[in-house]
Amino acid sequence: MSYQQHESEQTSRLLDLPGELRNRIYREALLEDPVTVTASSFIEPGIIRACKQTRSEAGPIFYAENEFEIEVRAYNSDVIIQWQKVGEKVEHEFKVGEVRSRVASGQQTPHWANFEQWLHRVRAKVITVRWEPPSPEDGGGAERRCLRNLYRFAELASHLGDSEYWSVLSDCQLCLKIANPLWAGDISMQNPGACSSEIIWTPADFY
Repeated sequence: MSYQQHESEQTSRLLDLPGELRNRIYREALLEDPVTVTASSFIEPGIIRACKQTRSEAGPIFYAENEFEIEVRAYNSDVIIQWQKVGEKVEHEFKVGEVRSRVASGQQTPHWANFEQWLHRVRAKVITVRWEPPSPEDGGGAERRCLRNLYRFAELASHLGDSEYWSVLSDCQLCLKIANPLWAGDISMQNPGACSSEIIWTPADFY
């Protein structure tokens, strides 16, 4: 028996079960705490991709009842943009509320150009998934305070004119560079919606 035949047979047996029992199985198989999303891969569980019926039944459970944690490397926010597109697509497909998502708060390698673009995207409301920067109380006090203040500033800066925004951003970056010289870099004016690097997966990869 081929793998495809075996998988089809397993799916058929699942669909023969009562709906309440199927939902219990879906939850046992799909609920994680949290589901990790990275820039290198995101693959829907096989049970969601098995057939239209399991997709329509299991998809809402997977996306509505899980929380998704996005791993950002070197402050490259492209993965957040891509994940938001996935969220919009599945919210429409499964008629679920907003997919609960957060950005992982772990330590990252300093990269000013990436972090600056992330701030621009937050200011422009292109990125809506929130990030909770690491707490200064956990170490790296001055640097982490600067990161938190910069991020909070970007969240509140949508009403500021560009010249005022760039002026404050420049002053804040200076404090960050004093805390950690690895944050050196020129202030630029990138398009907040642009992706600076290619993401390997896209929403179309699993539909």
